Amino acid sequence: MHEIMKQFYRHVTITKWEWKTRIGTGDAASTGLLVGLGWSLKYMIIGAASRYMNMKTTPAVVIVPAYDRAASETVFLCMIQFRIGHAMVAGLRVVKHWRGRRLPKRNPLAAKQANEGY
Repeated sequence: MHEIMKQFYRHVTITKWEWKTRIGTGDAASTGLLVGLGWSLKYMIIGAASRYMNMKTTPAVVIVPAYDRAASETVFLCMIQFRIGHAMVAGLRVVKHWRGRRLPKRNPLAAKQANEGY
């Protein structure tokens, strides 16, 4: 399944990425800690996305600390492009993958005949 998605992601292009966040707890020390964790988390996500998808733009990432009040606001804007044919092929491969893992259905009549010695 992972390989199917990796093949599809190669055909996905990110043309716009804006991610703005305002974080605050009311305490300056804990707000600073959260802002640092926020930067780390955001760049881990951007790194993973750029590894599997084509980035045609530089991501605009902003984190604004709100030291004096409790706040949690996020605005995320992302524009992606892919051809519908690639999505259809990936969908068919996923369905084929799922169907290949199912156990075959047993025919109750054949099982009964096998037990009776026919």
